[in-house]
Amino acid sequence: MKYKLLFACLLFAVFAFAKQKQIVSLNKNVLYQSNDSVRVEKYFELAKKFEQNKDSANITKNYLLGISLSKKIKKPISAVKGYNELAFYNILNAKYNNALSYLSQAITYGKQNNVIDELGRSYFYNGTVFNSLKKFDTAIENYLIASDLFKKSNNLKRLGNCYHNTGNSFYAKSNFEKALDYYYKAVDFYEKANEQKLKGSVTMNIGVINYNLKNYDIALKFFNQAKAIAKKNNDELQILNVNANISTIYHGQKKYDEAILVLKENLKLNEKIKNRNVERASISTLASCYERIGDVENAEKYLKAALTIAQEDDDKESLIINYNNYASFLSGTNRLNEAINLEKKALAIANTSPEFLKFKHTLYSSLAAFYNELNDLKSAFLYKDSQIVHKELLINETSNNKLLELQTKYETNLKENKILILNKSDSLKGLQVVAQQFAISKNLFDISQQKFALAEDSLLLFSQNQTILQNRLDSSLKEKKISSLTKEGLQKELALQKQQAAINQKNNTIIIVAISSALLLLIGYGLFRKKQLEQKAILATEQAKQREQLTKAVIDAEENERKRIGSDLHDGVGQLFSAVKMNLAGLLERVNFENSNEKFLAEKTLALVDESCKEVRIISHKMMPNALLRSGIASDIKSFIEKLDEQNLKVNFEASGFSDQLEHNEEVILYKVIQELVSNIIKHAKATELTINLINDNGSIKALVKDNGIGFDLSNMNSFEGIGLKNIKTRVDYLKGKIDFNSAPNKGTEVNIFVPLS
Repeated sequence: MKYKLLFACLLFAVFAFAKQKQIVSLNKNVLYQSNDSVRVEKYFELAKKFEQNKDSANITKNYLLGISLSKKIKKPISAVKGYNELAFYNILNAKYNNALSYLSQAITYGKQNNVIDELGRSYFYNGTVFNSLKKFDTAIENYLIASDLFKKSNNLKRLGNCYHNTGNSFYAKSNFEKALDYYYKAVDFYEKANEQKLKGSVTMNIGVINYNLKNYDIALKFFNQAKAIAKKNNDELQILNVNANISTIYHGQKKYDEAILVLKENLKLNEKIKNRNVERASISTLASCYERIGDVENAEKYLKAALTIAQEDDDKESLIINYNNYASFLSGTNRLNEAINLEKKALAIANTSPEFLKFKHTLYSSLAAFYNELNDLKSAFLYKDSQIVHKELLINETSNNKLLELQTKYETNLKENKILILNKSDSLKGLQVVAQQFAISKNLFDISQQKFALAEDSLLLFSQNQTILQNRLDSSLKEKKISSLTKEGLQKELALQKQQAAINQKNNTIIIVAISSALLLLIGYGLFRKKQLEQKAILATEQAKQREQLTKAVIDAEENERKRIGSDLHDGVGQLFSAVKMNLAGLLERVNFENSNEKFLAEKTLALVDESCKEVRIISHKMMPNALLRSGIASDIKSFIEKLDEQNLKVNFEASGFSDQLEHNEEVILYKVIQELVSNIIKHAKATELTINLINDNGSIKALVKDNGIGFDLSNMNSFEGIGLKNIKTRVDYLKGKIDFNSAPNKGTEVNIFVPLS
């Protein structure tokens, strides 16, 4: 009876550390972030920071905002990730119904969008919830589904986690053979993923199973392997866990001196880590070891120390265990009244919550034994009866939990069958849509074939017309020749008289033939020239189209490159600067400076890093103006000029005819043109006043950009070496617009732009 509650809680101890971090910039408004993908990550980051303050409302709010935005911008991976993170937070806080609700949404959305890896994570967390609810069969089903998905995504670490937790569930069912099978699989995948800490953890669990099977030598072998891995990775917490299990084996083998050495090593190591669970468990086991070797003084010393820690932590379960352990010790030294008082204190705590029902029959049994030793048989029988009743209650509760698990499993199967039917229905609908799309494609192909046949018929008809014209010409010549021969035959008798007339007729015939030939040549040349001009026109049109496509490609390439560079600056350099700033700020808080100069230098360095963060952010946003242009050109130009220094350059801006939303793609490119003009004015014009007018009128946009700067000579405009004006002209030409420059030295510059709207 002694210490049996203690050993039930030693194995598979999980030690949690909560390292508080200062929440940085919680008031930063993520709504000002223009990149929706970045906004999603900011929402999730903000939720993580609220987790440190356990602000449940703001945690849920920010995760749901991120999930909603992910669905809106069609980023299913982020949406499922958000559900998983929100579910994991609820799991950590034992809000299992909330967790299951979010995981159900994650699984549904993940299946619809084929999000393999995050869908596996959803099933993994499902298994974790059911494992916590002691529904181990359901937990195992979910872990195995998750493992199949992680195989597809080739995520070796998470695959190892699935097998590790599957082994844990089988261990909880006392199916040690299956548990060992999955633990060995977990070791294999952790090795492939080079996850040594996790490999050490599962190696320790293999040792625990062998301990339960009373294979103490094998258990020690695996515990020592786990300890070696922990030392190699400098994982002091894992060393504490392994030592606790090694000391338990030595205790079970009655090697109390070896156990005491390991436990004292643990206490010394824990002076740095300061883990109360480790300290309490080690002290309790030390007390048991000293009691077994007959060192009563040290045994009582450590029992009191363990009880003091439990009282300081207000850990009710630990108090029940330690009161029971101390009472068992006191009964062994014939201090039965003190033992009874401690056992009643433990019973009083056990009566405060149904979760402590598992301890009651042990406490009643101990009290019955103590009263029996005092020859108080009435009280002994009373507590013995209570012990029997609570043991039956515990058995009934276990049976009810089993029945509830079976009912849940049955309902889950029903739901999965319904989902399968719906999925089949969706598949049939999808096949119908595909068939319709195929029919449409076939019709389009038939139409194309008909158009091709018509083109062939047109070419054939043109060829036949040419043949008919040629035949008519030949017939005309033959008819004329026959007519001439007929006239010559009729006039043979009058040859002499009409010789001159015949010669004249012959000459006329020659002239007609010559004229006809000339006409034919002219017609042929005209047709050739017409065809040549048509081909030149087609070529010119094609060249213009290619130039337009080339211009568009150049502009698109430039915009993509600017966007990439801006994104790299924001997500790469910007994040590194933010991390440097955060680490430097944390360092300044922990370092005590010997003099004010050093502190000033450190604060100045932090200010420079902060300024660098802002500068990188400004540059990255300037590099991605298209991503910012969401509310229309007028609003965005106004926002752009508000950032200019009014002390150096006064800006007058007027716009009419524009809405609050982006209406035409031309506005995006025109925004770039105006931005480039303003940039040139700032760099070169030395102006103190700038005027920008925008008018949206009758399907076109008119823009005026005017400054009072030093101006320039228009005759030398083509000699400028910069690419700014060339880019401006190229963009305006691409919009099929016009741009006019009006400037003179020391008289400022006026630029007029006209852009038609498609």
